[in-house]
Amino acid sequence: MSSQLDLKPIINPNFWISVEKRKLGLYKLEETPIEIYLYLSGETGRPCLCFDEECFDLNRTIPEGCLKATGYLFIYNTFERLLFRANNDKSANPFTTKKEIWAPTINLVAYYLFVRKMDEVELIVNDNDQKAGVSITKLIDKAVDEMNWKKKEFSIESDLKKVDLSPLISTNVLIRESFMMSLRLMKWQIYPALNLDKIIHLKCLLIGAGTLGCNVARNLLGWGITNITLIDDGFVSYSNPCRQSLYTIKDCQSHLGKAEIAAQNLKDCYPFANSRGLMLRIPEPGHPVHANDQTLFIQSIATIQEEIINHDVVFLLTDTRESRWLPTVLCVAFNKLAICSAIGAESMVVLRHPLSASIVNHTPDLTPVNKLGCFFCSDIAIPQNSHTNQTIDRKCSVTRIGTSQMAAAHAVELLISLSQHPLGFEAPAMLENNENHDREAFGITPHQIRYYFSTYTQLLGVLPRFDKCIACSSYVVEEFKKTGSDFIKSVCDDPKMLTSLTKLKKQIDAIEMDVDKLFLDC
Repeated sequence: MSSQLDLKPIINPNFWISVEKRKLGLYKLEETPIEIYLYLSGETGRPCLCFDEECFDLNRTIPEGCLKATGYLFIYNTFERLLFRANNDKSANPFTTKKEIWAPTINLVAYYLFVRKMDEVELIVNDNDQKAGVSITKLIDKAVDEMNWKKKEFSIESDLKKVDLSPLISTNVLIRESFMMSLRLMKWQIYPALNLDKIIHLKCLLIGAGTLGCNVARNLLGWGITNITLIDDGFVSYSNPCRQSLYTIKDCQSHLGKAEIAAQNLKDCYPFANSRGLMLRIPEPGHPVHANDQTLFIQSIATIQEEIINHDVVFLLTDTRESRWLPTVLCVAFNKLAICSAIGAESMVVLRHPLSASIVNHTPDLTPVNKLGCFFCSDIAIPQNSHTNQTIDRKCSVTRIGTSQMAAAHAVELLISLSQHPLGFEAPAMLENNENHDREAFGITPHQIRYYFSTYTQLLGVLPRFDKCIACSSYVVEEFKKTGSDFIKSVCDDPKMLTSLTKLKKQIDAIEMDVDKLFLDC
């Protein structure tokens, strides 16, 4: 009695998903054989070699009534590499590797013969009608080289089988895997030391959902950062969609605010983004608080404070100088990283604000993070209502179109560089790589970046922290911690009080006296 043993592979789609994850995150460019652990099953009525997601686990469980089988998986980086190996390496041809492949198979076939009580079995190793393989009898003790081999010409081009798994895999799984694809590929050769976990879990708060806010949000999403909250009090106008990348003309007719629409449209880019939008007006110096707005004013401060505390990074992306004052004070008070990005008619600046250093600075020749200045340290002018008595071209952000994309990109890339530094957000200000400081995974960690389009010049600099700064000095921060919203209201009603609080007025008066004396002496 004889029978045909037609061995068919059954490959679970989860096997390919597991292969993809391991290739991207573990094997990368490696092409060495990978040992896998399969099992032989006869549940379908004929013998099957089963592949599933547990194939890579040495201690995997084998279903009852099945036989464990061990094999090797080859994953090639290019199709050309596969063709070369198949056409030039005889060991890649299953019909020429007697001892390596068929000898272990004899044991399995012997078991099959014993259980089925058959005298002969014919192995078929492909799906063609032609018989191919080896005819094995019960004389298992024969030498492998003496077996009755029936050789068939093998061609990778003709025998190659392609599988399209997209209909079998959930769309959500495809979206999630594709979302991180390019980031994982970065770790192969370009940035092997890239720590994605330090990036993708960041929670970012974007204050301002205009031109800068939209571009920063898109760049953050590109880096795999999905926890994004936007704050803005405006609505989408017909002039916005061509410059602000998260809006369309349809959004101009929506009753929702900019921040809410931007958060929704981020989910159109990636459905699993944890994006939120808050319609909120930020209290500003020089914008007095009316009696009818007292409750809303206090609620606004409480909301902004809560959001800053609950996020890791705050981006200051508003149009006016005065709208950046309160977030600056709050970030310093709660020791949160603030990255300020601002654009002019043909220039841009990106800088990070100071933090309280909890780590000892081991690079004394570099400016530590607690000595870095904020957006207001270089300008002692009191923040005022910048919209008062201004023409329309001064009220709008009239700039060269490319400035916003560059400013947003530099702001996000600065964050990424800081996240990869050994000291994290507390990294000192580095302006260049040199022999005294090892090159970090993503290069230097500057304090501020300035760019001028008229000369296409980029400058890196360090702005020292000003001890009488109207936003980040200890005078302002301590006063806020003592009196809270009352202090903010006083500044909104009368910004000049900041000069008295910070002792800046005495310094200004002294300078003016020296100037007057100089002119009198002349």
